[in-house]
Amino acid sequence: MGQTEIIKLLERESKPLSVGEICILLFGDELTEGNKKNTSTGLRKALKYHEVSFIEIDRIKAMESYNCKHRMRLWFVDGDS
Repeated sequence: MGQTEIIKLLERESKPLSVGEICILLFGDELTEGNKKNTSTGLRKALKYHEVSFIEIDRIKAMESYNCKHRMRLWFVDGDS
């Protein structure tokens, strides 16, 4: 899976997604650390070329919504790009 698949997925979704959610939607049951790493790499490359954007949520909201103890990024495709 490359940047193109990630961007198409984010265009279809109406809300920003975390890396884990993107991996689950792309790979289904095959959720491995390699898939997460490849997805993160694709997102960083897409961010470099201004194809995607992100919002960062603080650790409190991340804990409530995603059961994550750290701040995290939620990715989306900006309508202007």
